[in-house]
Order: sequence, then C-alpha cells, then structure tokens
Amino acid sequence: MARLASLILSFKFTSIAHIMVLDKPDITWDNPEADRLYTTMAGLFELNQRYLEIKHKSETLLDMTDVFTSLSHARRSARLEWIIIVLIAIEIVIYIMQLYRGT
Repeated sequence: MARLASLILSFKFTSIAHIMVLDKPDITWDNPEADRLYTTMAGLFELNQRYLEIKHKSETLLDMTDVFTSLSHARRSARLEWIIIVLIAIEIVIYIMQLYRGT
C-alpha cells in the first residue's frame, strides 16, 4: 500500500510540478499579445478543467489507498489482540499448573 501511495503522489507531483499546467510563462507578463495567446490556448485546451480532473482522480486514488491501509492495520491489530489473549490464557494455565503442583 505504501508503494502504491508513493506512486500516486509521485504522479501528482510530476503532473503539477513538471508540466506546470497552471503557470503562465514569463513572456506573458511582459507581452500582452503573448498573454492573450496563452489565455486563448489555455481555454482551447481546457487546462484548468484538465488539471482539476487530474487532481480529483489522484485524490480519489489516495483516498482508496487510505481505506486499504486502514483495513490492513485493523487486520493486523485484530491479530495482535488474539495473540495477546492466547498468551494471557497460556499464562493462566501455567499459573494453575504451578498451583496444582505446589499443593
């Protein structure tokens, strides 16, 4: 689960940081025509909507891995509780055997 979560986070980081979907290029700050071109192309390619979809899908995947991780922890916790119960039962049996032998 940890490996899957790290892959999802890596994908999210790559899609946001390296692609820089929502960052305007530096030239758009100096050149109004480049800014209009960028705005037009961003609208044409639906950059904001695509970014939101990628973000939503990666968050959904992370939520799913959280659920599976919590289920795994619950299973491990239940197993440990049963081991503790068995050890306590063994200790009680040993104590009773010592009382029986001592008397």
